[in-house]
Amino acid sequence: MMAPRDAMQLPLDGIRAVEASAGTGKTFTIATLYLRLLLERGLKVDEIVVATFTRAAAAELSTRLRERLLIADAVLGDTDPGTPRADDDGQHAASRKAVAQALAASIALDELRRRARAARLAIDTAYIGTLHGFCHRALAEFGFETGQALVQPDLIDDIRVLETEVVRDFWRRGSADAATARLLADIWQAPEHLIGQVCDSRWRGREVHVAEPDWPRLHATFERARQTLARWGAGAVAAFQAELTDCVTSARTRSGRMAAFEQLRAWAQTGTPAEALASFDAKLLSSLAADALERLQPKGVRPSGSVFDDLAALGAAHAALQQAESAAAALPAARLLRDARGYLEAELPQRLAARNLMGHDQAVDRLVAALDEGERGARAAARIRARWKAALVDEFQDTDPRQWRVVRTLFGPGTLVLVGDPKQAIYNFRGGDVFAWLAARAEAQGEPLRLDESWRAGHGLCAATNALFSPPHAFIEAGIEHPDIRAAAAVAPRALLRDGAVLPALELWRLDPELIGHAAGRLPSKARARAVIERACVAWIGNTLHDAAIRLRDAHGELRRLRPQHIAVLVHSNAQAQALQAALSQAGIPASCNLRASVYAGDEAADVTLLLDALAAPDDGPRARAARASLLLGDNAADLARGLDDDAQQATLLAGIATWRSAVERHGPLPWLHRLIAVAAPRLLATAGGQRCVANYLQLAELLQDLNAQCFGVEDLATRFARARVEATDDADSTRLRLDTDADAVTVSTIHAAKGLEYPVVLVPYAVLGRDPAGRQDPRPALHWYHEGTRAQVAIGEGASAAVRQRAAVEIRAEAIRKLYVAVTRASALCVVPWGPVNLAEHSAAYHLLHAAGRAAALPLDAAGCDTALQELCTRAHGAAAIVPVPAATTAGVQPAAAAAATPLHARAFTRAGVERDWQVWSFSRLVRGSPNQAAVDPAPGTGDTDAGDTRGPAGPRFGTAVHAVFEQTDFAAWRDRTGIPAAERALVERCLRDQGLAGGRAALQHAVDLAGACVRNALNATLPCGVRLCDLAPAAHRAEIEFHLSLAPARTADLFALLHRYGYQRQRSGVAAATLHGLLTGKVDLTFSHAGQFHLIDWKTNRCAAYDDASLRAEIALHDYDLQWLVYTLALHRWLGQQWAGYDYARDVGDAYYLFVRGMADGHGVHANHPPRELIEALDALFGHGRGDGA
Repeated sequence: MMAPRDAMQLPLDGIRAVEASAGTGKTFTIATLYLRLLLERGLKVDEIVVATFTRAAAAELSTRLRERLLIADAVLGDTDPGTPRADDDGQHAASRKAVAQALAASIALDELRRRARAARLAIDTAYIGTLHGFCHRALAEFGFETGQALVQPDLIDDIRVLETEVVRDFWRRGSADAATARLLADIWQAPEHLIGQVCDSRWRGREVHVAEPDWPRLHATFERARQTLARWGAGAVAAFQAELTDCVTSARTRSGRMAAFEQLRAWAQTGTPAEALASFDAKLLSSLAADALERLQPKGVRPSGSVFDDLAALGAAHAALQQAESAAAALPAARLLRDARGYLEAELPQRLAARNLMGHDQAVDRLVAALDEGERGARAAARIRARWKAALVDEFQDTDPRQWRVVRTLFGPGTLVLVGDPKQAIYNFRGGDVFAWLAARAEAQGEPLRLDESWRAGHGLCAATNALFSPPHAFIEAGIEHPDIRAAAAVAPRALLRDGAVLPALELWRLDPELIGHAAGRLPSKARARAVIERACVAWIGNTLHDAAIRLRDAHGELRRLRPQHIAVLVHSNAQAQALQAALSQAGIPASCNLRASVYAGDEAADVTLLLDALAAPDDGPRARAARASLLLGDNAADLARGLDDDAQQATLLAGIATWRSAVERHGPLPWLHRLIAVAAPRLLATAGGQRCVANYLQLAELLQDLNAQCFGVEDLATRFARARVEATDDADSTRLRLDTDADAVTVSTIHAAKGLEYPVVLVPYAVLGRDPAGRQDPRPALHWYHEGTRAQVAIGEGASAAVRQRAAVEIRAEAIRKLYVAVTRASALCVVPWGPVNLAEHSAAYHLLHAAGRAAALPLDAAGCDTALQELCTRAHGAAAIVPVPAATTAGVQPAAAAAATPLHARAFTRAGVERDWQVWSFSRLVRGSPNQAAVDPAPGTGDTDAGDTRGPAGPRFGTAVHAVFEQTDFAAWRDRTGIPAAERALVERCLRDQGLAGGRAALQHAVDLAGACVRNALNATLPCGVRLCDLAPAAHRAEIEFHLSLAPARTADLFALLHRYGYQRQRSGVAAATLHGLLTGKVDLTFSHAGQFHLIDWKTNRCAAYDDASLRAEIALHDYDLQWLVYTLALHRWLGQQWAGYDYARDVGDAYYLFVRGMADGHGVHANHPPRELIEALDALFGHGRGDGA
């Protein structure tokens, strides 16, 4: 069958594969296939699933698909939309081809126009996201068919915190046994080291093996080898003596070796197998081996013959026994690691279920399990397939077998297009399995569509890439090959030129061992080579940027000066990247790092922690001094020490902290930190790494502002920030380190972080550095990750067979080759790769490509072998690759291009006219704080619950927050008519209390659980004045924690309180501290529910009151200004409904505000209801400027 040549020829039925080499227009092809499904098949956008690996990639896909639909809609507006035009760009041309093909299929033009217009208007309803996210959505939409709980779990990005909790519990359980505790301490030392192994993503879906030594086989092998020696006769003796004469000059040495030979014969002929093994002399055998005789001087001749084969067999059998004994000694640790992983896999789903949470992998697991349920699974698949009729899955090489099972089951019978590049499968450490692609490719119908026209690399770089990666078995794994690529005409001119001449696109630095330095008879060490390469990188970049003859030719053939921003250096680790960035900066070359690391892991986050600790305790002198001594503030330690005995200086110090706290409470942490950063920036930027430091502070300021929106005050902000630091991972997009500058700078990046990006010039400096997989120095059990066919396996411990070890090492090498491919193909004009004889380079990807791939025997790793490998590569590249010596520095630093200063830039003039100085962010607690007649402030749940002399159970903000969390997450129906806590909800109650640090001892925890459970049970079963019990509401009829943001036009507080007093509210107050209210009023409503056509509000209160009758509740409400709070909530509801409903009417649609004092609801009390008058709410709305266009 002929392979399809482009996206227009790919059939749209069954399972189809698209293999897209780097830069060959994968996203363009997906957009074309998407348009064909809409036009030719008549599918709607909400019937097509478009899935990819990351959210960032999904966002990019969404943008490109929207753009293609806009173009298609515009093209179909032409009189002859299927006819090519000379001025069409690629997207317009592809859209016209799709239209022409649909017209050729006898679809009417008006129908095509209708389909395109409908798709453009409905694109927001399409599923364009991650495959994990699709699984979660399928479970949510088809919960009944897939057997899910009625309350859909929340999808969380990262379950590592919960995984860590489970493994720590395993550690604690194991520590109760003395032998296990000793093993844990000896092998792993600390729980973190066990967590690192147990929580490795590669475990997922693998068959686990702990190899037990096969003692009978090993002993039988050894005994057979011994019996072979026992059968030696005169012929064997004569043969050994003859070889000895040929190899050994000294008669004395010959005599000694002959005596040893007879001694070994005598040993082989006497005793039982067990006695023979016990009396075996390994040194004696070693002295007779061929290797030992060959080493004897002066002859140095290697003996041969069956006698020496027999001796080698005995030595190998004994070595196998010794290795087995070593493996047996390590078996307890291997079994313990297996048990820890088993405990995690069994316990994690239970804990997620108890918290009503679901991780990404768990969403896939649940859907797989549901689809595997026989007839029920078939019905679920049919329902889902009726909902979504086709799927386009991008980056499929980064999926795993379970995801493959999902898409094959759901979409295989219909339309499933798998798009990917197995050569770029480099996410094994995240659980990605390239063998899932290979399995899918084997099941796909017909030949795949192979995209082999590069829209990134110029002509020269395409030729060099072909030469490097196209030899047979370059990628080791069967089924992964590199088809020769060619440059598209639109990008073919891309190149680097010197004096108008095109430079070879692949520059190969020849590493001279004598230049690097090495011990006699040995290859240069990795450390020496790394130092030389680092210096060479700096020199090459500096020389090239400074060379006035160098020009970068872009895709249009235009020449421009090479700038730092055109260059990327791609390395393997964050440490390598940071070292290279520092080296470039010291040479005066601007450089920025693109790393997969969390900003929370840096020194700047620790610095911000000091500041937040001071804000949380503004009267604490030591914390204030620690904050002032932070890197950001940089106060002198000696000056701070001298102020210890100066009361005035101490007072000034604490007053400054109080001022900061006030600023954070008024405006949030972002403007406060920005001011501090602005003051510190000149000092920080003058230091090495200053740009990174300032960038990290700015990123942390944004993260703090986001956290602040969820907090109950500065103390809570400090606590949440500390927790975020502990729970941080490198994979979360929001906390990943950003580029430390957007200026003209060289990018230094890890290869993983650079995937999906492109640069004109790329250096891959450490391609020569290899690592021996067997050379690990780690007391922990080894984990050997490998496959049998396409089935993923892991073998634990030293007992793994040589075949398993070899297979695991091959897979490590294969992924290293794919990483090198990703690195080289980031370049569009020129790539630099060093090569030469360096210790352990035989384990590198470059060694396989240059010395082994396509050869019957590998070239040796010496100077001659490396030169041959490089020369043959240059021959295959037909002039697109060249060997050059390692560069040395000729210039220092990089001068800015003259053109950059041609147009002077000026800052725009700024005046303070029109600046709204009184604009602030308000909350209810801030609104009432600071008033002259304020009796108390209620900034957090339960703050009114503070009687220290009361012994009626836990109290205070933490207990209130815990109870609120239970209300927010619990299943209301589960509490219906219960006399105690439902079994399914007890874990939730305990967790919410533990999260607030209220666990205490067992008795204290039980008391707290009982009290919290009683509060929830009584509140949910009470009949409210509107005639409904909350436990009887359908889940869709209520919503917890609705957040609102009300814009406030400037209003005098005197006018506000005059209005409130007129309607009988806030009689206890005459005003608040602020004379004018202006800005944004924010908050969250505990619960909003709908009943009998009206919306009602609820606020949970855990306050302790002497009684809970009407009079007591009114007094409590006045004390804490709750009447102002429910008026704010009602105003927010009024604005929102007015915006959403065309026929909204306050009197008809808005019900009561209920304040439920949950401690006192057991006897029918504790309920306060109020319905604010319509006139008051509308007057408040007008006072705060809703009529001027502002909204909720």
